[in-house]
Amino acid sequence: MSRCESVLPSFSCEIPHPRLRDNSPLTLNFPDLPVTDALSELEAAFRSHQVIIVVGETGSGKTTQLPKLCLKLGRGKKKQIVHTQPRRLAARSVAIRIAEELQSDLGDLCGYQVRFDRQSSDGTPIKLVTDGLLLAEFRNDPLLERYDTVIIDEAHERSLNIDFLLGILKTILPNRPDLKVIVTSATINYEKFSAHFLNSSVIQVSGRTYPVEVQYHPMRDLDASKADGVSLAQAIHQAVIDLRTIDRESRKPMGDILAFLPGEREIRDVSHFLRQASVDRLDVLPLYARLGVKEQQRIFNPVDRGSQRLVLATNVAETSLTVPGIRYVIDSGLARISRYSPRSRIQRLPIEPISQASANQRSGRCGRTEPGIAIRLYEEDDFKARPEFTDAEILRTNLASVVLQCLDLSLGDPLEFPFVDPPEPQLIRDGIQQLRELDLVTQKVQLTKLGRRVANIPLDPRVGRILVEAESRCVFWEVSIVASALSIQDPRESTFDDSLISDASSQFISLLNLWNYVENARDDLSNSKFRQWCVATRLNYNRLREWREIHRQILLSFRGQKRLSEGYELDREGFHIALITGFSSQIGRRDEVDYQGVRNRRFRIPKTTLASKPPWVLAGELVETHRIIARTIAEIDPKWVIVAVPRLIKFTHQEPFWSKKQGRALCYRSTRLFGLTLREREPVRYASVDPNHARQLFITEGLILGEIKTRLPFLTHNKGIFLEASDIEAKLRRVDLMRSPDDMIDWFGSRFPDSINDVRTLEAWWKTASEDERQSLYLSIDDLKIDQEATVSTEHYPEQVDLGHLKLPASYQFAPGKDEDGVTVQVPLEALMQLDPDNLEWTVPGAVVEKVEAMVRGLPKSIRRKLVPIPDFVRDIMPLIDPNSGGLGQSVAQCVTKRTGVSVDALFWAEKQIDPRLKLRIEVVGSDGLVIDADRNLAKLQDRLSDQVSKLKLTDAREVLTDWPTGLDLACDTSTVIGGVEMKKFQRLTLQDDEVVLTSVFDPKDATVQNQEAVGQLLVARSADLFRFLKTKDAAYQKALIALCSSEADQHKFNRLIVLSCLELSEEILSETQFVDAKKYVRKEVINQAIRISVSLESAMARYRSLKRRLGGKVPAPWLSSITAMKSHIQALCEAPLYSTPPDRLIDLDRYLHAVEQRLEKLQSRLLLDAQWQKEIDDLETSLKILWPTCPNNWRYQDPQLVGLRWQIEEFRVLCFAQSLKTRDKVSYKRLSTALREYRKL
Repeated sequence: MSRCESVLPSFSCEIPHPRLRDNSPLTLNFPDLPVTDALSELEAAFRSHQVIIVVGETGSGKTTQLPKLCLKLGRGKKKQIVHTQPRRLAARSVAIRIAEELQSDLGDLCGYQVRFDRQSSDGTPIKLVTDGLLLAEFRNDPLLERYDTVIIDEAHERSLNIDFLLGILKTILPNRPDLKVIVTSATINYEKFSAHFLNSSVIQVSGRTYPVEVQYHPMRDLDASKADGVSLAQAIHQAVIDLRTIDRESRKPMGDILAFLPGEREIRDVSHFLRQASVDRLDVLPLYARLGVKEQQRIFNPVDRGSQRLVLATNVAETSLTVPGIRYVIDSGLARISRYSPRSRIQRLPIEPISQASANQRSGRCGRTEPGIAIRLYEEDDFKARPEFTDAEILRTNLASVVLQCLDLSLGDPLEFPFVDPPEPQLIRDGIQQLRELDLVTQKVQLTKLGRRVANIPLDPRVGRILVEAESRCVFWEVSIVASALSIQDPRESTFDDSLISDASSQFISLLNLWNYVENARDDLSNSKFRQWCVATRLNYNRLREWREIHRQILLSFRGQKRLSEGYELDREGFHIALITGFSSQIGRRDEVDYQGVRNRRFRIPKTTLASKPPWVLAGELVETHRIIARTIAEIDPKWVIVAVPRLIKFTHQEPFWSKKQGRALCYRSTRLFGLTLREREPVRYASVDPNHARQLFITEGLILGEIKTRLPFLTHNKGIFLEASDIEAKLRRVDLMRSPDDMIDWFGSRFPDSINDVRTLEAWWKTASEDERQSLYLSIDDLKIDQEATVSTEHYPEQVDLGHLKLPASYQFAPGKDEDGVTVQVPLEALMQLDPDNLEWTVPGAVVEKVEAMVRGLPKSIRRKLVPIPDFVRDIMPLIDPNSGGLGQSVAQCVTKRTGVSVDALFWAEKQIDPRLKLRIEVVGSDGLVIDADRNLAKLQDRLSDQVSKLKLTDAREVLTDWPTGLDLACDTSTVIGGVEMKKFQRLTLQDDEVVLTSVFDPKDATVQNQEAVGQLLVARSADLFRFLKTKDAAYQKALIALCSSEADQHKFNRLIVLSCLELSEEILSETQFVDAKKYVRKEVINQAIRISVSLESAMARYRSLKRRLGGKVPAPWLSSITAMKSHIQALCEAPLYSTPPDRLIDLDRYLHAVEQRLEKLQSRLLLDAQWQKEIDDLETSLKILWPTCPNNWRYQDPQLVGLRWQIEEFRVLCFAQSLKTRDKVSYKRLSTALREYRKL
């Protein structure tokens, strides 16, 4: 029996000693605490209820006195009393306090057991443990048989472990009627605990605190939830001033202030602002979880220096830490609340308004030792509108670990587990899905072999999965160090020098380097020296110790894993692949600024994280603050992801195609992980995706279209057959004769096994196939015919077309709408200028009838109706059309004129557009066989390529000539074969850099022009003495040189023109005899001719300069059109007279300009007549431009008759405007119009 007595102001009693069997008494002393006043009520409830809820404020004594009450009631004799605390430090300190009150050694009547530390035995009646440790014990003791009493302390904190423990206890209580459970809580939402345990008894214990006055000082015009560091700093600055005013009025020394801020960044902003504000005697101290030991000492061990302390803290100071000496609290009303998003799989840390319960908890941090004031920086209405309580951790965290433990401990369906606050089913399902992705549970939510192993590792499931993978990849030691580091807070303080351990591409390896760095120091230093070294290098000793203990525990979970020998080089690939198995959802691909992650998530990495910004990264953690930030980064290769988590990889296949190089069908494969593309358009074997379609592509592209590399003989044969069939269809312009490639798939497919779908398998089959099987693959034209009885003939569609002296290869295409449609002839560039447009009109024999019919149908209706039925008319005239009588258009025009009596001009069809495919398409090819240009208009093609043809000269040996070579006769044309085409080549003298050489050219016109210039230069050379005389003796010649020649090349040109003006240019000099005769004549006439031309040109240039001045002045409006015409006229005549004027016309330039002067002088008196004459000249020049678009340029390459018409128009100008000057030729408007019209008919 226990014997109790009241000893004021405390209470004590004696009970049989729970450890001694001789019934020795044990005195229990209950100090004067609020809970002591409720002992009788607690005892009664304890005896009558299996579960009781004890509610009391901090300082009521419930934590230390309830275990002693259990001893008084006879608990802890045969079994133990287990007492849980949320934190290890609290478990140790409470155990020490209770042992002192029991006047026993620690571990005798009361002890503790936490991770990595134990001070108790199986016989210790009272054991303090962390809630996580009790959960771990449940694995081996499902009904907690070793305990008769369980005390869950600080249940109001609603940590994940506490809620899980409360759920487990509810499930085992029916099976353990002897088990007593005490749940202690602050006055925060304790009703939920009572309801959870079926309305269990609630005992309230009053607390002892001083009054706290709550004041509301809202920030002006600013929502507190949107406040930034500056606005908060301004509000806190004002609050400090207000509190100092209160201290002065009450004549109290300045009291210390605790200000609650959302996070470290806001603490830095406010601290910076207040230091700049230079508030007198204000010591600003930050307080947050990562704060170094030295800075913490300034807060918890203050030194009175006569200044006021302002502690800027996160919510770590709400319950976890008690700051001594606080009189005032400033509450921003904000905190970073950890929330898990199942959609994005990110643990978010948004800044949110705190709940009413948290606000009251913050206010309660003052009033512990004296009355206090709490200033809230928001409206009172805002406070009342906030939620009453903060959501339990289980409602806002990742539940993968909870689900894994539920399954491992056989607690049933996680969705049915009795949580105090059941989380959203989506959170639980998300936890299950995460475990599936880690391959820890099956689709039926049952633990896999791997899952059961990971469940026994006391770490996050992802970390456990990483360790198992590392074991198989022989990187366990390194990964275990990193895994244990990821399970604790970073031991580095913010001022730690990371350059000592940083790795350029992986912060995970930096952690490994940090471990080695610390271990080397530990080996070299004593324990006390090592602690000092940690402080000096800005490392947290306690966290380093925890890191080491977790690592040791991991090694115990993986017995047999040892560190590899010294000098072993880390397998970086295997190391990171192991990490990816657990963190596969935390990879990202670099975009312009951010990284694109899985599930359409974007994140950023800190700028100083790695040496460069890698294209692919792996993050140990993704946290959302104002944006998603990645922490602990490593550069990875996306191939590692495919190796690490092949089960999670999704493939999409698209765009199948045939690869001639590989000899098989391929397709593009995109590799994705949760929507993130790891590889794009990777070519892979298509047969593994769709073997039937791959076989179809093999037959169509490889066997039918010939896109295949193999020496199998039937393919060469079949290629010829397919080309022949295609050529037949193109020539006859019919697509109903031969089967399409798709129609031949079954033909080929029936001749070899279904398993053959690429070149390799075909060649293997060919080696073993019989001769009949091989012969069955050889095609014939009959196999391709749609109608086997049909006969086809292509004799009128030759492979080579005769075009004058040229025989050119022809190709046929049936491609309506495309430029290549119809017949195409290939002509070497060298032979382009030798083509005759009349020959081209005749196309190929098989297309002449169709072309003639199209020409007839293109005639005007008045003519066409006289020819119906047109097919009969065409059939009748075809025998009358003679290919040797000129162009096809001329022949048809004659037949139509004869039948209808109406004159038809052959030029009608040049202007009338008929179907382009009926005209021969000319393809010009170079010496390399490549197409240079193509057109159906020969004139345009020759004009575009004339410069290139001119450059094609054959010069065997470049010998510079100064006289006609003895015996040289250029009258006979020779031939040569180029590109398989026999063509003419013209051996002529040519001028190259004002030097004469003997060359072969291919353009007949160019041959004439080049030869004329070269002969002129030879004649100049043979008359050199005469030109020297002119240059030294004749003033007119000298003036002409100055007026016209700006270079030596111009002088050579001038001399050649003088020489050529002495000759009849219509006769080409091709023999030595002709040259000798010409030389004699030139030497006889050249001096007189040079003087005449020089005088005329010198006078002409003087007139030109004078006219430019006269025409450049102010012009009366009625004169404008005439003056404009005159300006254009003299510009055309005199801009480059040596290059735009034939030799025989040089002497006339002065007369033409004289005529312009007279026109200008008489303009005022005959404006109307001048306009009429100008209109006639414009009409003539327009007609000329149609025949000679580049007029007056390029005159040497034009028909001499056309060039003569151009200068007859000049004579017509003289006739109109200056009749007194006389004309060189008989000209009139009618005569010139008729000549131009007749020329068009030629």
